[in-house]
Amino acid sequence: MSVKVTIPIYLGHYTDGIFEVDVQGSTVGEILHNIGKRFPRLGDVLFPHDGRLDEFIYIKLNERVLTTADNPLTSQVRDGDKISIIFPIGGG
Repeated sequence: MSVKVTIPIYLGHYTDGIFEVDVQGSTVGEILHNIGKRFPRLGDVLFPHDGRLDEFIYIKLNERVLTTADNPLTSQVRDGDKISIIFPIGGG
């Protein structure tokens, strides 16, 4: 299945300025791991701890932000779904 993934502009330096990609996979976890294979530096940001999604990264599947209770990596995707990576930034 092909899913369109949107990458935040402020992570574009990990993807050589690519902000939207079509990725194959059947779960959110497969999709994100496949992105990490294509863009290894982004993969290190997404999965800094033994294959676990960074606790500060949120995933939006279509119009729904997945929570920890949803166990986002195991969420099934369908052909044509859209995933957005949300990486909150802070400042002061």
